[in-house]
Amino acid sequence: MSKKKTFINIIAPYSLLLGAMYFFIHYIFINDGFIRPNESFVWIAIPSIILAFILIFLASKYYRKSLGGYVSYGRVFIVGFFLNMLANVIGISAIEVEHYFIPELNENYISYNMDYMEENYNLTEEQLELERELLIMSTAPSYRIAGYIISSLLFSVIIPLITSIFVWRKDKTKFSDPLILDSEM
Repeated sequence: MSKKKTFINIIAPYSLLLGAMYFFIHYIFINDGFIRPNESFVWIAIPSIILAFILIFLASKYYRKSLGGYVSYGRVFIVGFFLNMLANVIGISAIEVEHYFIPELNENYISYNMDYMEENYNLTEEQLELERELLIMSTAPSYRIAGYIISSLLFSVIIPLITSIFVWRKDKTKFSDPLILDSEM
């Protein structure tokens, strides 16, 4: 009896790996105080984007191979989109669980940023108080999750759009059911 590979069976391992990488990048750079506030893009976003490109590329190639070597641009995009969205759900969940069990992370983040602003910017007491209020608001779970969701949707569209260019191949035959794949193809 041949083992059937489904769409979710193909993307799940890659999503789990990418979600864990998102969490560890966040944990290493944010929680350990490795980065300053103005460097977060360089140390968090760029490695995350590179990892997403690599894993979406590998998963899409595997998906294409499972379909017999041909896959449309749209199907490759769907693989990348769902892979990245699932990875973001895993990463966001891990980050929120971490914040739930270690509540002092928010206080450390606020105090670190306030110290940085006091040392590097010439702000009045009133401006510093407004900054503190913004930092407190930004560490609220609802605000943090909304930010993650917006950035996840943005990158879950952009990265697969670009990656799909390198993976898709025109299909010369029609498949009867593209979501259930035969492993012996």
